[in-house]
Amino acid sequence: MNWDWIAGFYEGEGYIGENVHVSDSGQSRLVHLSISQTEKHVLECIRKFVGFGKVYPVTQKNKKHRKSWVYQLYGAKAIKFAKKILPKMKSKRKTKQLRSVIA
Repeated sequence: MNWDWIAGFYEGEGYIGENVHVSDSGQSRLVHLSISQTEKHVLECIRKFVGFGKVYPVTQKNKKHRKSWVYQLYGAKAIKFAKKILPKMKSKRKTKQLRSVIA
């Protein structure tokens, strides 16, 4: 396992976004990054290599779908992960998404 492999895996299975909360005292945002997969052990290997984040089961709405899992990161840890994989990414679309959220 290495960052090149993780970057490629993220390009196929990953997502990054942010939640923005507006209140009287101002605005805050929380970056979240996730990678979904039906093979839990793959996500556990990523989590172990990275050293942070959590793997959770995904609730399936359709009983015909296979059980799946999600590796999730929030806040500073999501940004740290994104900065590690960004130089190794090949997909222009995914690279643009990462840059727009971690800027």
